[in-house]
Amino acid sequence: MNYTLPWLLKGTVVIKEDVAPLPELPFNHAFYINLQFNQRSEEVRWLQKGLIRLGYKTYATGFYGDITRMAVLKFQQDNKVDNSLILWALQGKYVGPKTRSALNKLLN
Repeated sequence: MNYTLPWLLKGTVVIKEDVAPLPELPFNHAFYINLQFNQRSEEVRWLQKGLIRLGYKTYATGFYGDITRMAVLKFQQDNKVDNSLILWALQGKYVGPKTRSALNKLLN
């Protein structure tokens, strides 16, 4: 891509972007412990990083709050980690063995 930027009283500058994108690094983390709503830990931060990598909207803060809860619920629904009644009852407030297994399978 070429970009042309006008500069005040200096003419124009053309920037060429011919650099290939960097390859995505491996995730290098496996989930082994259950996580729950309102938890704060480095493991929650890894959960958030994994969800972000998979395209879910959350932030890597280390706190399992409402934004992460909604991302977890959407991930669980999209990947059918349990029946819809159980997912509805938990509302994304719990990452247990089935969700961890799906995360590990998709990220590693």
